Amino acid sequence: MPAVGDHDASTAVRLRLCMGGGMELTQYRRSRGLQATYQVEYGPEGYQISRDGRLRRARDLGPACQWMGKRERIRVAKQFAIEDIERLIGMDE
Repeated sequence: MPAVGDHDASTAVRLRLCMGGGMELTQYRRSRGLQATYQVEYGPEGYQISRDGRLRRARDLGPACQWMGKRERIRVAKQFAIEDIERLIGMDE
């Protein structure tokens, strides 16, 4: 299993399998720079970020979040994804 923060296609596939395809989906528009709109899929195991049909980042939440309840992990996954988009962590604009 890749380290926390790896963002490759295998992480995205693993996230979908772990969540049984039950990820929540939202769109988020970056408030700075080009203000591009990103598609964010998130769930209790992690999140993935896409733009223009291309995967930009996929991340497992990792063991530090496993003590949290399911709802809290979902909230944290969405929050982390939005922070990554705003700060362009692990992706280009």
